Amino acid sequence: MEYTEDANKRIRLFELANSRVLETIFDADGAVIRTSILQSSDLKSALAEFLNSFPEKPNESEKNFEEVKLKKQCPHCGSDTLARSINIAKNQVPIVPIYECRGCGGKSYYLTADYLRYLVLSNKGLFEKQELCQLEANENEFLGELSEYIVRIFASKKIKRIN
Repeated sequence: MEYTEDANKRIRLFELANSRVLETIFDADGAVIRTSILQSSDLKSALAEFLNSFPEKPNESEKNFEEVKLKKQCPHCGSDTLARSINIAKNQVPIVPIYECRGCGGKSYYLTADYLRYLVLSNKGLFEKQELCQLEANENEFLGELSEYIVRIFASKKIKRIN
C-alpha cells in the first residue's frame, strides 16, 4: 500500500512468511527502510491495524498488486530487473536486503545508511557495552565502520553491492 509519511512517499508491504506476517516499508525508490515480523499471524488483521492508524482513511482504490522494484541497476549486468530475494528462516527477518537479477541471475545487496542506522538502534541488545559506547560517542563513525565490515562480508561471499 502506498502512503505518505513525513511528506515522503512510502510503500508498506505485508507478506506471509512461515505462518508469520513480514512487514516491509520501502521508500519511493524501492529501497528497504524498515522490516519486521509482526506478532499477528493474520495478514488481514495486520493490514486492518495499519489502515486504522491513519486519522483519515487512505485511498483504497482497487489496484492490482505490483511488485516493489528497486530503482537501481544490477551491478553484474547493468539491467534494471532487480527483484528482492526473500528466504526467511523460521521467525527471522532478512537483515540486509538481497536482490537477484532476473536478467543474469546475479545476487547483490542494497543497504542504505538510514536502514543500517535503524537496524543498529532497534537492536542495541546485540552489541557489547564497548560498541555501544562507540556508538554514543560518534554514531556516524560507528555506522561507517559497521558498513565497511558488511561490505567485506558480502564481498567474501561474492555478493556485489548495489550503488
